[in-house]
Amino acid sequence: MKTSILILSILFLRCLSSDCLAQPCKDPLRQPDPNYLGCTDPYFPVCGCDGNTYRNECAAYYRGGLNSWGEGSCVEFDYVIDPTFVEFYLRLQVYMRNAGNMSISIYDVYGHVYYTNQFFFNKGLTERSISEVSSFEHGIYLIVLNLNGDQQVKKFYKSSNK
Repeated sequence: MKTSILILSILFLRCLSSDCLAQPCKDPLRQPDPNYLGCTDPYFPVCGCDGNTYRNECAAYYRGGLNSWGEGSCVEFDYVIDPTFVEFYLRLQVYMRNAGNMSISIYDVYGHVYYTNQFFFNKGLTERSISEVSSFEHGIYLIVLNLNGDQQVKKFYKSSNK
């Protein structure tokens, strides 16, 4: 009997020092819904326990089905275009883990460069507007943000401003 209690005590103490009592990353009782649209605002990225960056805690919980996450992006930077339907200017919200210079380029679907510039972004969340898109023709464009060789590409639609 004493041996059984000793073994259980050792296993319990060992379990306390490891992750065996920690909750799982994904909630097994909740199905993630990647199409859930109720988590659009505000943009404040979180790094999910699954290694993916989510727009905010709500998105990590409902879209990812996660139980835990940390503040900030999982990678060096993350950004959103808000809204993606652009008329007069493009509004970027950029989250940086560390301050630094980032190049921004905008291409049409044929690969022609319509805009290129370099900006300094502070650590954390920064908003930047690009008014030059008001002169673009309507259509789909790709915006490429590049930081030290790490790049992310997203698309937006430029509507007619007439």
